[in-house]
Amino acid sequence: MADQSPVVVLFGYEASAFTWKARWALKIKQIPYTFITVPSMMPRPVLKDTFGLTYRKIPVLAIGKELYCDTLLIIEALEHFFPESEGYQSLYPRAADGRTYRPMMRGFASY
Repeated sequence: MADQSPVVVLFGYEASAFTWKARWALKIKQIPYTFITVPSMMPRPVLKDTFGLTYRKIPVLAIGKELYCDTLLIIEALEHFFPESEGYQSLYPRAADGRTYRPMMRGFASY
């Protein structure tokens, strides 16, 4: 795994199923991260004051200076910034021929 990995911060709240999906993705990939609890209802001062973000959905993931505000985008960003080639586990299952099977993870992220 890369020594110079960007700082990863997940913003969410405990009762959010989508926050837990993002947490599980981080756990599966063994990516160290900081979790910051935000209110389940608007406003969310820490997001607004830190990033000027008034986005309604949770979770929000910060990778370095980049923000990702959708569970599917979070999963795709984790795959991009923390690839198998650097020793991280893939979140996408592999077919018998070795190709990754992305639709399964898209379904996981959506419901």
